Amino acid sequence: GRAGRRGLDETGYVLLWPDIPRLSDARPRQLKRATQVDWPSLTSVMREAAERGEQPFAAAVELSRSLFSAQSVPLGVEHSLATGAMPCGLWVDAERARFIRRPVTEILNSRDEWQEKSKPEKVSLGQLLVRENDRWISALSLPRILDGLGFGSLCKLRDKGIYGREIPLATIAPDEGVKPVKWLRKALLTQKRAPEQSQPLGRDSRGADALRRAHGSAGASPCQVFSGISRSVFDREILPCVSQFAAGAAIAEVVTRNGTISARLDFSAIEMSAHVDRYGRALQSPPEREAMPFVCRDCPDREHGLSTTITASPASAWRKLSLVDPDGTPTRRGIIFSLFQAGEGLAIAAALEDPSYSIADLIFDLANIRAGTRFAGEDAPLGGRLGALCQRTYERADYPGYLEMGVPVHYGSGASEVIREVVAAPASRYKFTTESLHSGDIERALIEWRSLLRHIASAPDLEWDRWRELQAAAAHFIEHSTSPAQLDLPPLLAAQQKRWTAQQFA
Repeated sequence: GRAGRRGLDETGYVLLWPDIPRLSDARPRQLKRATQVDWPSLTSVMREAAERGEQPFAAAVELSRSLFSAQSVPLGVEHSLATGAMPCGLWVDAERARFIRRPVTEILNSRDEWQEKSKPEKVSLGQLLVRENDRWISALSLPRILDGLGFGSLCKLRDKGIYGREIPLATIAPDEGVKPVKWLRKALLTQKRAPEQSQPLGRDSRGADALRRAHGSAGASPCQVFSGISRSVFDREILPCVSQFAAGAAIAEVVTRNGTISARLDFSAIEMSAHVDRYGRALQSPPEREAMPFVCRDCPDREHGLSTTITASPASAWRKLSLVDPDGTPTRRGIIFSLFQAGEGLAIAAALEDPSYSIADLIFDLANIRAGTRFAGEDAPLGGRLGALCQRTYERADYPGYLEMGVPVHYGSGASEVIREVVAAPASRYKFTTESLHSGDIERALIEWRSLLRHIASAPDLEWDRWRELQAAAAHFIEHSTSPAQLDLPPLLAAQQKRWTAQQFA
């Protein structure tokens, strides 16, 4: 039984009963190897091969072929191992085939070369290039670039060779005083405070307040403030405020024409979103095309990748679950997975990878991994924090023998709460029994939980703080909890110790 498999019995027994098959009835049968391979064992072999500097997938294939069987179970890397390394750096046959068939989007760069499309970045408008008449030119050399950006009349900043905008700022009075135009007066009076301040400045705005100080009267009205300003006061107090009212454009020059003071704005510093090519040039809406990945165009294995049938394989599943790197080296998740049976290591690895999942909670949630469906009752059998995390991490994937709906095949919610209470108060186990959940189920769950903790505590050490913390917690609860299988049983009765003969079974 389970106790014997867990190593709790020192002596093995054979139980006989009338009318059941005996050893003498046995006949030789032709055994057939199962098509399912042991993923954790192969992952362990791959890890050892990687540490020796060997090709991990080759070690896994060698182990699989060395098993006594007339049937070959492919891992999905045999062709790649036969052809050797390719420019893509992939070793899984299906992954190579998918990679070459998945087109990539390319853009025409600043030197009219096709390159892989990059993610958009923030660049200044002065750096931006646009495609015009089949050539790249500066964006600000085209008037249409400023459409919808700022206000005022278009103008040419001749010293820079780009377009900008010209906006009126003030008029010059007959007495040589300067009076801001209407839009500027309104902007100064409605100017907002800094982000940490919520009230509008109104009369306390920076420009207006400075003008009041210049007038020597803090309570001056707007009409008094904006009348009779000298040119020096205007240049010192008003001009620095103009940029924030003009979409952040900088003042390139100030011109006076026909009694009006105007500013010519340079939009070069305005940020835009663009694609930066391999030469560091920012491109707006570059031409695009879909093409075969660049590394595959001269690949000697290209035709095979385009024509082969893509099938599911253990190696492609390992890559999908992030158990191994492209070259077959096991990841940290894969190393944890290799230490356990079936899909148990996948659940433990997912929990350890989540820093918000405390070890104090995880240590009891481990009871759900082997609990089955009895403890869930009317609740979802795949529920609980650990079940939800596994479903999210592994995208509800199904891998026979390892995952069902993204959780280990024997997972069942509800056991963690029961085990937590039983560990705290062993006598409380009977209050959890129902018509479908018996005391034997609770004892079995406790035995399985302690078995898993014992496995964790005795597993190899890894350079991972959370793994070491889990091992320490497992060792603690092994020492401070009691297995129901270790309870003293009553002695056998005399009738139970009687030896039976073959004639008595006839």
